[in-house]
Amino acid sequence: MKTLLHILKKDLRRYAWAWGVLAVCAVARVYLDGTTAGMLDNDFNQFLSFVTSIIGSILGFVLVVMVVQEESLSDPDAYWITRPVNRLHLLFSKLVFLVLVVILPQVLADSLVLVLNDGSGRVGFALAGIFPALAIWQSQVFLAAQTRSLPRYLLLVVCLVVGFYIVLFALAFLGTSILGDIYDIDMGVLPADTPSWVTELVQTVLWLAGGFGILAFYYLRRKRLLAWLCLLPLVLASAILTTGGSSSGFLPGFDMNFESDVEIISVRESGTRFTPEGEFVTYEAEIQVPQVESGQDVWVQVNYMELASAGASFHIEGNYRSQLLNSASLRGDTYQLRLGSLKKADAEKLGDAINISGGLEISLSSQQPLATLPLKEGASLTVNGKRLVIGSYYRDEGNLVLELAAIIPNSSFEAEQLSDPAEAFLGQFSFALKDKQSGQLQIGELGGGYDFGMSANKITGQAQFKLAPDESVDAYELQVFTRVVDGRDWVFVDADKVPLQKQTR
Repeated sequence: MKTLLHILKKDLRRYAWAWGVLAVCAVARVYLDGTTAGMLDNDFNQFLSFVTSIIGSILGFVLVVMVVQEESLSDPDAYWITRPVNRLHLLFSKLVFLVLVVILPQVLADSLVLVLNDGSGRVGFALAGIFPALAIWQSQVFLAAQTRSLPRYLLLVVCLVVGFYIVLFALAFLGTSILGDIYDIDMGVLPADTPSWVTELVQTVLWLAGGFGILAFYYLRRKRLLAWLCLLPLVLASAILTTGGSSSGFLPGFDMNFESDVEIISVRESGTRFTPEGEFVTYEAEIQVPQVESGQDVWVQVNYMELASAGASFHIEGNYRSQLLNSASLRGDTYQLRLGSLKKADAEKLGDAINISGGLEISLSSQQPLATLPLKEGASLTVNGKRLVIGSYYRDEGNLVLELAAIIPNSSFEAEQLSDPAEAFLGQFSFALKDKQSGQLQIGELGGGYDFGMSANKITGQAQFKLAPDESVDAYELQVFTRVVDGRDWVFVDADKVPLQKQTR
């Protein structure tokens, strides 16, 4: 134990400057994710996010390598090898340093962010993130222990990556059937409906125990080849201890085949709009979506759509916004879907019956009112570890567009609600423009994507509403809903001779 503490104290003193910088990066993370001011889109926050993310990621990576290589196993002439140093104590000291300096500051930052965002009940899951992080970082220790310097370590990593892709391309060159057979191998023994947190727990325990066993063997025996061979049964066990079967289409527990069930019944011209590029005709389709349960909402994102008639075809660009569909019949299984627009000259070339094909992303969900926010920059709410902030808003061609940012944490081992990665805010929020006097709601279209700054939990997005140029924004407020996604699917539609209803010109 004295050896362990002696080596640990020596490393902490030598690299005090490094763990001090990592601590500052963790504090910056708390500011950026745990406060409304930190989530606003301004130059200072962008600069802080960029600088701390670059410094934190690179420094943590380099620091682990340098600390492990302080007592190199790959140098046969290393002075410490001939001394009575317990190598397991040496390994423990490096792992403790890794936890204290690299992993713990980020875990504590995650926990404090949850507290600031009214998610104190989830702090335990954030603290448990130490274990999967250690399981992953052990691989860095394993590679660093086999090299004498940082350049040699980088060379080893590059060789491993290049070797992996050479094998992959070789298999593809030999035949796509071979590569496909490899991808189709399914050895998982866990039930297909096993919660993801259970699978992650099993994998974490496996790689923590197995990874430490391999590290201990290498530190004690310095048998490099045997240590690599020990990885093979560990990888095999990891492949076996996964969920079996494939869950294509809807998420586990939801089985719908939209490829054969979604049907386009008719298309109509819904209006015109004028832009600097000219006059455009907008289109709506009536689609049939069976098997939707009572109380479920249908959200659709049009990725692309093509209309064809009399040998001519025209491509409608998808707006990549999710729209809540309104029921178009008393039966409740047909809905109105806004497709997009075509230039008027192209629209006039379409006949009364068209062929239509395209790709849609469909999700089923339910939503409940959460809170109302004033339409002003910096308005925010916090709930269960999440924070939502209005960044700014602007008006565009009769639309009101809100720029929003949200922190949606994803803690290890936590049984979370289903989310839709194809939608803005992972499908966990939706928004409506609420008239302050009448209380009338207009559900907005959603769009957006991940923020590639320091936080993997921060997501930016937009909510778009129809608002006439002469209407005042002050007459409205933002109604925020919390959503629960029940299922999702990517759908390809292809229909011939669909009736097209044209406007009277």
